[in-house]
Amino acid sequence: MVAALEGYASRSSAAPGDTIDFHVRASAAASHFTMQICRRGLSDTVLKSSSGDAFVPGDQDDASLAAAGCGWPAVAGCSVVVPNGWQSGYYVAKISSGSAYAELPFFVRSGSPGSTSKVLVKMSDTTVAAYTSWGGRSLYSTPFTPQVSFDRPFDDMSLFERYELPFLQWAEKNGFVFEYCSSVDLHLDPQILGNYRLLISIGHDEYWSFEMRDQVEAFIASGGNVCFLSANTCYWQVRFDGDGRTMYCYKETDLGAGNPDPVRDDPRKVTVQWRESPVNRPETKLTGVSYWYGAGWWNDPIVPAARYRGYTVADASHWVFAGSGLSNGDVFGQGTSVDDAILGYETDAIGPGTPSNFITLASADLSDWGPGGQAGKATMGIYRRNGLVFTAGTVNWAGGLRLDGTMTPVDRITRNLLAALTADPPAQIAIANWAFEDWGNGTPTGWVLDGAGTCSAAATDPGDVADYLRFYDDPADSALAVDATNGETWISASNFICRAGTAYGAGCWIKAGAGGATIRLQTTDTWTDFASAEHSGDGSWEYVFASGTAPGSGDVPCRVKLQVAAGVGAQFENVSVFAIPL
Repeated sequence: MVAALEGYASRSSAAPGDTIDFHVRASAAASHFTMQICRRGLSDTVLKSSSGDAFVPGDQDDASLAAAGCGWPAVAGCSVVVPNGWQSGYYVAKISSGSAYAELPFFVRSGSPGSTSKVLVKMSDTTVAAYTSWGGRSLYSTPFTPQVSFDRPFDDMSLFERYELPFLQWAEKNGFVFEYCSSVDLHLDPQILGNYRLLISIGHDEYWSFEMRDQVEAFIASGGNVCFLSANTCYWQVRFDGDGRTMYCYKETDLGAGNPDPVRDDPRKVTVQWRESPVNRPETKLTGVSYWYGAGWWNDPIVPAARYRGYTVADASHWVFAGSGLSNGDVFGQGTSVDDAILGYETDAIGPGTPSNFITLASADLSDWGPGGQAGKATMGIYRRNGLVFTAGTVNWAGGLRLDGTMTPVDRITRNLLAALTADPPAQIAIANWAFEDWGNGTPTGWVLDGAGTCSAAATDPGDVADYLRFYDDPADSALAVDATNGETWISASNFICRAGTAYGAGCWIKAGAGGATIRLQTTDTWTDFASAEHSGDGSWEYVFASGTAPGSGDVPCRVKLQVAAGVGAQFENVSVFAIPL
């Protein structure tokens, strides 16, 4: 039976100059409708009004349309070319006919990325699409469908409205100006992060593609910062068709099962949980945490006393808590309802793959959230991998923000993060030939080879590493290969000074098929390693970051050292060294 009035926008997002069509289906009685396009914030600002006649079909198989796309015609007279004056943000087209009413969401990107803000907020439309059950089909429905279309109505916008919109409203109330994009934008545009200092993920951010994750990890490695004010983040891998309007997630790797993923020639992109085989890329390596180790109370009954719980402070001396008035052992973020308690309805926690330099800032024992939910923990923390990555570890972080001017600990922490993570990046120490582009006498210019092995220039695999390196000046056409078959080998660049008592970081991309490939910072007067980090040895390109405090007193002569254990071969690319300001 055809609903009275429903529809969808032709794009997940648009920039000024882009055309958005609106596709509306209605019963005969509601076929003529009015439309208002609004930017959603503290209030809905009406920017355009129009009217049109909806598509009135015969019988349609909505279950098939949910997967393949509805294909309804664009409504004449309701298309809009996004004007230059429309501010980046969360928009809805409100359509109504008598008592029939629906909202069609989309997002407006900046026409000049980074021109009004160095902060990009990613809205989680992939997760909304996964849970949308229009047509009786979703990535959770019975019968299961491994594909869903964005060319269908969103029948439940609560993930936008309850867990993301409050953050947008708080930002507007407090004078913060951000730019916005959809998750699909992060998949389609490999350069979208290039003009930003900070990426923010909010709410329930569960479904990520290979391209999304690669881009964010490259952004962090190039010095960009990320705030995951979200949970269940990057839990399932998805794929898209060419224009990003159909999303696939088979959730199955067993070829004998009912829904095997047909993409087997590229195990990196099989649509299973990120931590599962054959992907084997746990989300903890990106966010520091995972829902697999966290807790959730999506199923009742769980008594309010257990639900409305806050975080317990673990490291009150950290700058994230500055001005909050909190001490170790204090609890913050507890609430009296599902709207203002920050822990819920899903939370993430540390586990295997969490970076070794991850600092747990606060945690919560939520083991009494089961049965009736998922028993586990929640972890708020931060780590550095050139850029800084903060994770709130909960879907409802925005529930702790206030619009009445009250400065809650959640308000203060969020303000501290925005101030610190939008600041200018730390100045890098000049490392000669840091991308290994110049060679002479068999070694990269400016570097010294020691030990029993050899080095050479190696072409990188464009399908494997080019995407990772896109944020660097280097075109990613070569890397440094070290062959330590005959014994331990290292190559170093020196002639720089570190200040004793100051923290420094060193990072680079490394590819190695076994453990033993490391990046180190070392003094050249006492030959003391004061920072060291090792590649996992899993055979893939991985950004490896070491940090530590320079020893001694005064100015200390130092070098960066790429060391490979005996019997191991490794490749290195794009080395950076800098003082850590926070």
